[in-house]
Parts: sequence; C-alpha cells; structure tokens
Amino acid sequence: TVIVQETKRRYKQGQRIETLRPPSYAIHVGETYIMTMAFPYETYDLINQCNEEAPLVAAWSGDGLHFILKDKAALEKDFLTTKYASFIKQLNNYGFTKINSKLEESGQIVLRGEEHFKHINFRRGQRDLCKDVKRAKALPRKPAEQDEYSRENKRLKSDNNRLIDENSRQADEIKRLAEELEHIKEKNRNPSVTCEHQGMNFAIDSRSGNGDGMPSQVAADSMGVPTNDGMPSQVAADS
Repeated sequence: TVIVQETKRRYKQGQRIETLRPPSYAIHVGETYIMTMAFPYETYDLINQCNEEAPLVAAWSGDGLHFILKDKAALEKDFLTTKYASFIKQLNNYGFTKINSKLEESGQIVLRGEEHFKHINFRRGQRDLCKDVKRAKALPRKPAEQDEYSRENKRLKSDNNRLIDENSRQADEIKRLAEELEHIKEKNRNPSVTCEHQGMNFAIDSRSGNGDGMPSQVAADSMGVPTNDGMPSQVAADS
C-alpha cells in the first residue's frame, strides 16, 4: 500500500484539496489518499463497462458471482491496455480461478471460446470488496524441491563443462588433420625424390610405371645394376 502525500503538499501551498483527483481505486483517509492495488478495481470497472456497452465481449454471470470473457480479440483491441495473455496472468496472480470445468460438471452450458473467472471478493454491485483482492505471494520452495533443483543445477554445470572439453578436443583434432592435409599437399607438389644408392645420386621418377620405389630400367642400365634375373643389363655388358 502506497501513501500519497500530494494532498498535504497542495494543502500547505494554499491550493484547494478538491482540485486533486485521485484514481477511482484510492481511498480517502483524512488529508491523504491510500492507494490500494489498482488491478482489481480496474478489472471491476472493465467488466462493468463491457457488461453495459459490449456484453458480447465480456460480462457478469447471471448471478453476478463471476465474470465471463467472451471475445478475446475485441477485448484486447478495444478495452485492455495490455496483451490478453498478460491480463490473464494478472488474474492468476490475484487469485482469480478459471471455473469452466466446474460449471460443465454442474451441468451448466459453457460456450466455446468463453473463459469464466471467479474470486470470492469479486462480485457484481460490490466494488468495495476489491480492497480484499490481494496479489498472491510466491510460496517458498520446500527443502526437497530445493535439493532437487540444486542437484539438477550441478548436473547441468557438469554437462556444460564436459561439452566444453569435448569441443576443445575436437578443435585440436581438426587442427591436427588440417596440418596433416597441408603436409600431404606439399609432398604432392614435389613428385621427384632424390635418393642415394651405392654412393651415387640418382632420381626416381615417381610418375613412372613402377610405383614401388625401385630405380627405373633406364637408371639401372646406365649404372650396370643387375636386372631381376641377377645378370647385368645388355647395355652394361656391351660397354
């Protein structure tokens, strides 16, 4: 509850108190106004207005003990200052209960799309009861629930750390594969390899027919290297 001191200030300045126009949900006490929760009063005025001007949008029930929201789109567009979903959330916060199921169980007809809400201190013709419509306080969690949330929080942190480690490992593996691929590309850019055999340098053409790393026949002939049958090549013999 907020105490508004604006009336006192204006009174001291010599202004007429009657010039102060408090909201309709303010209660005049002495020289001050006690500001009560605005939402219940605003909702009461809203339902009254719709009941008189647009009963197909929202209205009181026949017995005046609850109200009915009938046209969500029209209510949001022409009457509410917030989204319809926010309005419903506020109703829940202030203890209003949706009673569609109870009405159907009792044999009453509930039209499709209608939403029926009830609060023990929210009745047609009794606006003063709105002062007793209080915003519900959040219930403290039970120790068992707190322990469960704590365990779940630890598990999520552990999973997060594991995913971070896995991501780091995969990044290292990708880096290693990239370096290996670059090394292979570098080798492919150099098809000839210099080899040393019997104290002499000779080139092996990697593009030749023998891919087993053995000297080509021309190289063997030029050095008098024995052929596969153990005999010197014909070129070597002639020389």
